Amino acid sequence: MDWDQDFGMLTAAVAKLHSGQVRKQSGVPYVIHPLQVVQRLSEWGIDRRQHRDTWTSALFHDAIEDTEATPDSLVPLIGEYATHLVVVLTFDPQQESKEAYLASFQDEGKTPIEAVVVKLADRFCNVEDFLRIDPNHAQSYFWKAKSVFNAFLSRQTEVASTFGSETTATIEQDLRRLENFVGEPR
Repeated sequence: MDWDQDFGMLTAAVAKLHSGQVRKQSGVPYVIHPLQVVQRLSEWGIDRRQHRDTWTSALFHDAIEDTEATPDSLVPLIGEYATHLVVVLTFDPQQESKEAYLASFQDEGKTPIEAVVVKLADRFCNVEDFLRIDPNHAQSYFWKAKSVFNAFLSRQTEVASTFGSETTATIEQDLRRLENFVGEPR
C-alpha cells in the first residue's frame, strides 16, 4: 500500500476514534482539527513521504488525550515511533502541570523535534480557530504557548537538520506573522 492509501486509512481510523466529538470553539466535527494540523505541516513544506511519522503523529496527536486510544492500541496501527511522538504530545494533568508540559518541548532529551513541530502546528491551528470566535482568548492562548514557540526558536538548527532550512524559515515567518497579528500580551 502506498502512502496516500495509508493516509486515507489512517484518516478513517482517527475519524472513528474521534467519532461524535466536536470542536468546542466552532462545533465542527473534531476530526477536522487533526487534518488542519497535517495541512499546516504540508504548508510549511514538510513532505508527507519523507516525514510519515511526523504526519501520522499530527493526525493522531490528540488520540490518547481525547479518546479511548492507548499507546498499546496505536502501535499496530501507526508504528512505534509515531506512537512515541503521540505519547510525547499527550498532556496528562495527573503527571504534570500544563506549564511543565509545555516547557518540556524545550528539552531536547525528552522531546523529539518532530513533536515540537507538530505541537507548534497544533497551537497555530488552535489560535487561528480562536481568532475567528474569541480574539481576546486567542491572544492569551497564544502567549500561554510561548514556551512551545521558544522551543522552536531555540531548536531551529535541529529543525533545519530534520526538515530543511526552507521549512524552518517558513515556520519562523508564520510564527512572526501570527505573533504580530495577535499582538502583545495584555
